Amino acid sequence: MWRMTRGIAWMMVVGVCFTAWAEDQKAANVDGKWKWNYKTRDGQETEVYVKLKRDGEKLAGAYFARDGKETPIENGKINGDQLTFDVNREVGDQKMLFKYSGKISGDTITGKIVFGREKPLPHEWEASRVKE
Repeated sequence: MWRMTRGIAWMMVVGVCFTAWAEDQKAANVDGKWKWNYKTRDGQETEVYVKLKRDGEKLAGAYFARDGKETPIENGKINGDQLTFDVNREVGDQKMLFKYSGKISGDTITGKIVFGREKPLPHEWEASRVKE
């Protein structure tokens, strides 16, 4: 009886380890530079990017504005192919919070950015990985 119980326990441990390994294999590769274009209020097309680095389920990195100003991302999280992070940057003479969420698929992130001073609105977001 003891051998059977020990054998079942061993199989459960192996199963849990395999499940954790399989989940890790599904984790999307987010490390690198991601760029996208958007139109400014005055209608100009501009390019910005983020550099992202995964550390377990945490996401670190920085946002680079069109003027080259670097702002660290905050509250970065990644789970499988889903990510979220915030960028609290200056727009004009005021700080504005930009909340990013997205799904990674290969070399593309698609999702939403929510920002605005009075009534934050969601906007579509699609970034492409920069091959360096």
